[in-house]
Amino acid sequence: MNKAFMRDDSISRIKKDTDLIKNELEKQRVILQEILELLKQLVPPKNEENK
Repeated sequence: MNKAFMRDDSISRIKKDTDLIKNELEKQRVILQEILELLKQLVPPKNEENK
């Protein structure tokens, strides 16, 4: 196996891992957004009339 092929293989592996990480982060972002929306429903918004 020559060095150029090994380097290309490493680069493709890094790209694949990076894509997997991006997908996982996007899933977590969506979950956190849903949690945030649920929390907003639990806590009524503060406004000047409630003071």
